[in-house]
Amino acid sequence: MKKSLSTRNTILLLLGIAVFVFCGFGCATTSNTKKQHTIQVRQVLKAKDYFPLRVGDKRVYRVRFAQQTKTQKQVVRVIRQKGQRFFDDQKQFYEYDSYGLRSNRRYLLKYPLRVGTRWFSVVGTYASQVERNVIVGVNSRISTPAGVYERCIVVRSQDSQGKRGVLEGMFHFAPGVGLAKVSTVLKTQGRRIPQWTLELVSFEAGKGGGTNSKKVSLAR
Repeated sequence: MKKSLSTRNTILLLLGIAVFVFCGFGCATTSNTKKQHTIQVRQVLKAKDYFPLRVGDKRVYRVRFAQQTKTQKQVVRVIRQKGQRFFDDQKQFYEYDSYGLRSNRRYLLKYPLRVGTRWFSVVGTYASQVERNVIVGVNSRISTPAGVYERCIVVRSQDSQGKRGVLEGMFHFAPGVGLAKVSTVLKTQGRRIPQWTLELVSFEAGKGGGTNSKKVSLAR
């Protein structure tokens, strides 16, 4: 199945998201040898708790397209900061504001960070191409090649593909880490057809300026 221009743009955005991990991030080993990451966050949830920004952050993603056996590897780095904006090596920038966390194309997280919060983004050339987002979870547990993460925020994004149907993506943001997992399906004629997935494989915390890691602590 051919991927639409909107699908490719969405993939490019995801591959452009930089590594957002705190220094000194700890872990505990689970019975299946995967790392167990647990973050204790403030009662009032903040975007920087779920998408910390630091110059020098490095993240490795694994991307798998449906009907393909091989996976693709993507390495993304935060390379500089200018004012309140952080730039990665995929020509994307990110910044916090009073509404949440935004990139150069859309809001990734929007306040209040609780189930039911909705927002819209114009993602195409025309104003009629609108992406609809809603927070569907704030206490989710996910498993990735990098480890198991607790208390994740989950955002459901829906983008109309015209007669083809609706492209639906589930974005998982892990506390103290950032975007850790994405899965997408095409909803058409009562079916849900898998499209592609993105998972965190490994990360390294940057030593440059950015989010103060002392504001989020690990639960021991």
